[in-house]
Amino acid sequence: MIAAIQQFSIVHVMSLALVASFCLFQLPSAFSEKSQFPEKLLDLPEEWSYKLYNSQDVLQNMDSPYESNAEVGDFPPHLQYTFGFDQTGIVHPQEKVGMTSGGDPEFAGVLTSGTWTKKTKKRFFSNPADEYLQKFNRCGSGWSLFADNMAYQFSKKRWVDKTGNSFLDMISKNGYDTCELHFEWNQDLTSAKITNYFESTPTPMGKSFMSLSIELAPYWRWKFGFEISKKEEKEAKLMDGKCCPSDSCRGKATLGEDGPCETISMACGEILDDDVNQCPFFVRKNKIAGIKKIANYYYVYPLGDKYGNPTPYFKHFIEAYVDNNVKHIFHVVKRNSDIDIPIGNEEM
Repeated sequence: MIAAIQQFSIVHVMSLALVASFCLFQLPSAFSEKSQFPEKLLDLPEEWSYKLYNSQDVLQNMDSPYESNAEVGDFPPHLQYTFGFDQTGIVHPQEKVGMTSGGDPEFAGVLTSGTWTKKTKKRFFSNPADEYLQKFNRCGSGWSLFADNMAYQFSKKRWVDKTGNSFLDMISKNGYDTCELHFEWNQDLTSAKITNYFESTPTPMGKSFMSLSIELAPYWRWKFGFEISKKEEKEAKLMDGKCCPSDSCRGKATLGEDGPCETISMACGEILDDDVNQCPFFVRKNKIAGIKKIANYYYVYPLGDKYGNPTPYFKHFIEAYVDNNVKHIFHVVKRNSDIDIPIGNEEM
């Protein structure tokens, strides 16, 4: 994955050494046999109250996507879904996709949750643009975590051996404010820079050399009516029958409006197994500062719409994780503390 690089500054050398600790340079390629690890039961510190449920019941138990809030107004249709985070790449077990350290034990999230602040950015040669800061609390009902260890081998020697237990242990150790992820969204809410992540990990220095981002994939930009390049549009037209099979909802800008094509759940037919990996909704990337060719990334899929209806991608995502032993998930209900700290979404 890394081309020959002749010159490095001391900072780059140190950066690569740290990144190696995340196992970013070996990527998962195939399913494995079932792990022999015994299934762990949740054993959270008493400060956490939680709700435990079957993975396939995620849409019935997590918050539904919010349609609006006071700061943003109406959220754009493409954001009004419950999203599954395929950090290990098992929904599409192919080389070079997925967090090679196994990722975090995070199952799904509602990306309209949290608190939002709008700010207007001045630009020299064009009109001012609104941008949005979202503070997303992962210790709440808009974010679900593994209750089981994954039976998935991402390298010859190491298994994914993480649950939400380990995540909340780190939160308890590093401070409750590290529950938050900060998303710095662009004006149309199609891409965001993500910060406040490394503060909740054993390697907080990672923020000094690595940037995290999430962006809407070109096909779905086209499908929801955003402009893309001519090359991307040509590819999107070819992908339309694979990513959203439909007789009546084909073509550009056909999703998001009231009617039979309002949501992916309503508009799109069954997705074939071989086509899922071509149709990620969001792409989540990690990049090392100053080294353009290195990027570790994974795919994010829409699991359910704002009405609680599963999308065609729900089946593929759930089956992949249940088959790899993530049969139970949970989310935090509240933190049992005298400190009055809000949990989950703060709707007006």
